[in-house]
Amino acid sequence: MKYLVLGVLAVIILGGGYFFYGLLKSSESPSQKYMQLTITSSAFKNNESIPAKYTCDAENISPPITISDIPEGTVSLALLMRDADVPKALQPEGTFDHLVVYSIPFTPGGTEAQIPEGAQALPFGLNGSGKEGYIGPCPPPEYEPSKHRYFFKVYALGTELSFLAPPTLEEVKKAMEGYVLASGELIGTYDRKEN
Repeated sequence: MKYLVLGVLAVIILGGGYFFYGLLKSSESPSQKYMQLTITSSAFKNNESIPAKYTCDAENISPPITISDIPEGTVSLALLMRDADVPKALQPEGTFDHLVVYSIPFTPGGTEAQIPEGAQALPFGLNGSGKEGYIGPCPPPEYEPSKHRYFFKVYALGTELSFLAPPTLEEVKKAMEGYVLASGELIGTYDRKEN
């Protein structure tokens, strides 16, 4: 009987511990509570190839982007584009930033925003080459994988971002902390061997 009581107490204590651990874990992961934004492009579909027009092999202009399902309370929008497949021999972190845009214009209270093809008049941050604006996909064909993935990530924020100088992608991400209301992702690919 004594062991039965001890066993029951152990189950209760462990169960309670897992319950409170779960609560703590959920509070540590606010990103899981973000609402979902929809990000699309009329130039390519999710997980499909980005047309050469938007790369270093052609016009090297930014693709058109549509951001939908913007939630109520959104003050500003940010868009970050990153290559996740850079050869470690070229970049130890394995990434390259192609586009950083913050404070994207949209109608307050509206649910959609547009970034036109080749947009110029936007508050740009610094891309991976240290310059403001867009730099198109240009994966080096002599390295594997030859096909790279490009992540377009958009964020709806409950605050306006401002910087004294054009920010890097990481500086924008840091400034967004605690203000993200919703997020969305669009993935494009590009392989210079196929173009």
